[in-house]
Amino acid sequence: MLPEATQFPQFTWRPLTTADAAAMCQTAVADMDADGADSAQTVTELQPLLDFLQNELPHDSLAAFTADGTLAAMGLLFLPPAAEGNELRFNASGTVHHAYRGQGLGAFILSWIEARARQKVAEAGNGRAALIQTSCRDHNQDRIDLFTQQGFQPTRYFYRMQRDLHQPIPDIQLAAGLQLRPWQPELDNATRLAFNDSFQDHFGFFPVNEEIWHVGFSGKPEFRGDLTRLALDDADNVIGFCICSVSAGRNEQTGWNEGIMEDIGVIHGWRKKGIASALIVAAMHAFKEAGLDKAALGVDTENPTGALRLYENLGFYAMRRSVTFTKTL
Repeated sequence: MLPEATQFPQFTWRPLTTADAAAMCQTAVADMDADGADSAQTVTELQPLLDFLQNELPHDSLAAFTADGTLAAMGLLFLPPAAEGNELRFNASGTVHHAYRGQGLGAFILSWIEARARQKVAEAGNGRAALIQTSCRDHNQDRIDLFTQQGFQPTRYFYRMQRDLHQPIPDIQLAAGLQLRPWQPELDNATRLAFNDSFQDHFGFFPVNEEIWHVGFSGKPEFRGDLTRLALDDADNVIGFCICSVSAGRNEQTGWNEGIMEDIGVIHGWRKKGIASALIVAAMHAFKEAGLDKAALGVDTENPTGALRLYENLGFYAMRRSVTFTKTL
């Protein structure tokens, strides 16, 4: 049985729908000061994700609304596709509007999410191990306290890093026979396959199918194929990538005029040859030529390829840190 919100009769409770993007974004913007955030998701960014999840939302989400339609709290559970035999890794997200915190809404939402995850594990009936992952910034002490009180443990730390593009950008050449190209539609699926190869040994990885790739990568509104850079071998196989985006909405919020290197990777067998450095430098030059002032990226501080050190050597510095929490079911 799923917990019922009988102790919160002042709210209207229902699953999220694809029509709730604006309400979700309004709450995120309202919470920016309380959460110490520099930006919040825009409707343009969020709507494709809700559309993608439209079949899951009726069962795997729950939200509380005030009489005037304000989103007071929400929780969302997502189960990415897992390779055969791998454990089930649920991703949980949620929030409570700052005006309604301190009433137990966060604890209720997190309990509901865990109960729903346990239901789905039982429905799957395959005996695979399962866990839930969620995250917050390392200064959000209220969320850290909530997660630990409900049995979640910190398991990984991530930096968001930034670089000033007005500082000198080096030139790094690839080895003979290799080449760099901007992304092109005919190389899109090859880029997806290279992504799956390069990230298979990374924390939290799950194989990205074509549908998720379109929604979360090359098909999302912020994606910039003209700024994205691919590394190809002498047979035109994609062996590395630096997938880039620009969020006009977030740049308006922050005033940073920033480009984002969403994912950077090199397939197994081609690492330690300077390919990642060349991709990043090429993308920075493209950013600067496009009139952007800053470049940003995210990194797992325990990345097995030594990415953090590479980014620091190229002039990126950590702006903030987030924490991933995990609970085994």
